Amino acid sequence: MYIAEILHTRPPRYVLRVSVRQPEGWGSRDVLDLGADPGRWIVYPGGHAFYVDPEVEARVAASGLNVSGEELENIFWRFVRPEVRRVIEPWRERRRPRGRTPETPAAGTFHLFDRRRIHFLRYGQMDQGYIGRVSPRLFRELAHRSRDEIEQHFLDAERVLRARERKAYLHVIFDLQRFFSEACARTMPEGLDPDALDRCFLEELCRLQGDEAFWAGMPPAAPLQPYLVRYAIMYFDHDFPVSDPLAAIYRRFMDDHRRHRPPPRHPPVSLEEAGSLFGAAPDALRRMSRQSLTRLFRRKAMELHPDRGGRHLDFVRLAEIYREILRTKG
Repeated sequence: MYIAEILHTRPPRYVLRVSVRQPEGWGSRDVLDLGADPGRWIVYPGGHAFYVDPEVEARVAASGLNVSGEELENIFWRFVRPEVRRVIEPWRERRRPRGRTPETPAAGTFHLFDRRRIHFLRYGQMDQGYIGRVSPRLFRELAHRSRDEIEQHFLDAERVLRARERKAYLHVIFDLQRFFSEACARTMPEGLDPDALDRCFLEELCRLQGDEAFWAGMPPAAPLQPYLVRYAIMYFDHDFPVSDPLAAIYRRFMDDHRRHRPPPRHPPVSLEEAGSLFGAAPDALRRMSRQSLTRLFRRKAMELHPDRGGRHLDFVRLAEIYREILRTKG
């Protein structure tokens, strides 16, 4: 069950819907018209508490569905007052059930267009040449959902995109780079012919509109599905961010030549140095138990602490040697 925003209505209107299994796939049906403000169905008894109006649960039950109050709270969560969400959010994470994860369908069962959207929204990468090797667990949030519920999911998830990211997002999810041989097609689409890019986008938009398998379970709409209209508006209302080609080349060169350099290692600990700092014979340090060594370390640390007149370097070296000797004692 989910809350669907009806696109292109003024003011916006929301409907409580449920995905249902049909012979030809997954479809959806309306359960309750929530009007222009789903927040009016949320009750605040005081403090930071809230619950969904019992009338919603009653209407859901009357439609033949069995949904708990907690499930309804999760469905209405994004319409809860911000100050209440801010306080409750940490506790919601703890309340989530920890159990066996349902089996995830193979990645090939998800439409490639959906996989590109999920991947970009998660990682923000323009090069998706390895999308076929991505684990299907990344896409499991789309499993057992109708096309309408999936589109509503993306409608909400795309709110995180900043204005300068939106056209790049469309360039990736419609895979427009495959129509160009230029080296900048994947990384700097702003360097491509804008007219040719516009034609490719419109062709891909129309191709997706005609993909019956993609829109299975949804009524036909002409000339464009409302969910595709938003992409057309997004594409022509935004532009690619202006980038410095030299800076991009330099950054790519630096990334290709990065090497991990481990932190410098201190010279190995000698028992003579350890005995000098701890004020004990090397053989005595070797035979000491962990408890005795810890007591000796605490006593010497008090003597060598800079606040008590000791040298900072001696105090640091004492701690390093203590950790090294302690490691050898298991």
